[in-house]
Amino acid sequence: MKGQIRFLRQSGLAGFACALMLWAAGANADIVQSSPALTVIAFQLHAKGTAANAYVAVTHPETWWNGEHSYSGSASNMTLDPIAGGCWCEKLPAGGSVQHMRVVAAIPGSLLRLAGGLGPLQAQPVTGIMTFSFKDDPSGGVSIDFKYRLAGATDLPADWPQAVNGVLNEQLQRLQHLLNGGTP
Repeated sequence: MKGQIRFLRQSGLAGFACALMLWAAGANADIVQSSPALTVIAFQLHAKGTAANAYVAVTHPETWWNGEHSYSGSASNMTLDPIAGGCWCEKLPAGGSVQHMRVVAAIPGSLLRLAGGLGPLQAQPVTGIMTFSFKDDPSGGVSIDFKYRLAGATDLPADWPQAVNGVLNEQLQRLQHLLNGGTP
């Protein structure tokens, strides 16, 4: 297994391998639709704070994303420019870089929508739309609705939606811990 993980890390698929391990360990399933034509992964988070503060936190993936699910091995190399056309990018050694996603809508405190495929999906003919919707909860705190819609064919193993779900579940739990004043 270590040799397989080393190969996947070198080929940029380390996050996919980790996601498969998380899924096998019983990660929560929030796949609301899965077919060859469309996969939809959805979560709803509740946290302390306001919609405005949660929006700002999401735009700083370097503070909540797990670096094990990155090309460089460190989330500190990630940035997200929250304007239409902005990049969720990652700096790599020797001047390299990766565009993870592109911002298609940015409404501070309300909505952040990105387009692209994360990890191994980037090399597939897949279109992905990720949406974060933020609302102040009348009973206190903030509610974040998250959806990642993926359409297109892949040559990945048939259980790829579970692997992607595992990675996203981990990242969103880290975000929730951060918003609640903890350490991701």
